[in-house]
Amino acid sequence: MAKLVTVLRVFVASPSDVSDERAALENVVRELNSTWGESFGVKLELVKWETHAYPGVASDAQEVINTQIGDDYDIFVGILSTRFGSPTTRALSGTAEEFNRAYYRFQQNPTSLRVMFYFKDSVGRFSDLDLNQYGLVKEFQKSLGEKGLLYWTFTSTEEFVNFVRLHLTRQLQDWAAKQWGQELRPTPPEQPQQPTQESTALEGLDSDIGYLDLVELGIENLGDSTASIERMLEELNSLTDKTEENTPKLTEAGQSGDLKKAKNITNFIADRLEQYAKRMDTELPIFSTSYSTGIEAIVRAAILWRTDFQSDDKSSIETAHSQVKDLVNVIAPTREQMNAMRMTVAGLPRITSAFNTAKKHTIEALMAFDRELEAAHNLAIEAERELRRILDE
Repeated sequence: MAKLVTVLRVFVASPSDVSDERAALENVVRELNSTWGESFGVKLELVKWETHAYPGVASDAQEVINTQIGDDYDIFVGILSTRFGSPTTRALSGTAEEFNRAYYRFQQNPTSLRVMFYFKDSVGRFSDLDLNQYGLVKEFQKSLGEKGLLYWTFTSTEEFVNFVRLHLTRQLQDWAAKQWGQELRPTPPEQPQQPTQESTALEGLDSDIGYLDLVELGIENLGDSTASIERMLEELNSLTDKTEENTPKLTEAGQSGDLKKAKNITNFIADRLEQYAKRMDTELPIFSTSYSTGIEAIVRAAILWRTDFQSDDKSSIETAHSQVKDLVNVIAPTREQMNAMRMTVAGLPRITSAFNTAKKHTIEALMAFDRELEAAHNLAIEAERELRRILDE
């Protein structure tokens, strides 16, 4: 029996330096289609110049793309990192021109289009940046805020995937909720469907994984993330105590002219700093893997809940929400303590080369962990909102 399927077109605009994110977006669209298409009769079509444009002639290459693709899409996704792109005769770059066309259309009819913009805050060498291009990106980013557009920032492709999966899911949910009254989607099945291999073919995970598996995986990994933070806090408190205990001794030795004693104390502090930096370097990948896996599992579980497992029993969702909230609550004070320690270490005098090296390593380790904590906090907040939506329904 034929089914009515509504297609929502998603247009992606970006320069070439975010090719990984463009490819990842295609995977997310494919995943959401396999999950949502059968249950709700709506699918996403990713519109890209690579697949929807062909050779032609106009005033410039961007005009060829504009003519062939047009403005017939429902969701605009813009992605920028450090490059703004090449100028056209009508805008500072092709991406900017595509956004301008979308934004003009949104101004004319806000209900006709959803706009989502993402900026990659990548960590790299400053010398590798094209400062003119990067400056244009930052100016454009500022202009979006002035237009009242809420954009999102991310630091890695994995983080982008989790954000865009959540945000496109919400777009689908909002669309489906509005269209339900107009009967533009088929009636969902009366009995809950068990997840099939197609709807749970999750990248990087077992193809047979189901809803309860995802919840369990998410809770376990988020618990590991919280434990990782707690271990870092214990290490930080120990380092703080040792630093505070020996700093007055170091000052006293310096004032008395006892250079040997001063150097011994300095070497002790330097050794503690190096130990902490190495401990941080060891813990960072553990934390990064556990929180990203946990958040992804929880988000995918939430998506499956809406399609296959909606019921009055939301205990599993409540447990997942509690675990995510625990992670959110522990991150903020941890970041405060780590940043305070970073300022303390940075303020220590430059005494010996070994001490200076230890300072540098500790500051770098603290900054790297802080970036991961910030990314984890942003993703956890989004996941918590999605779970809260389910609980409030």
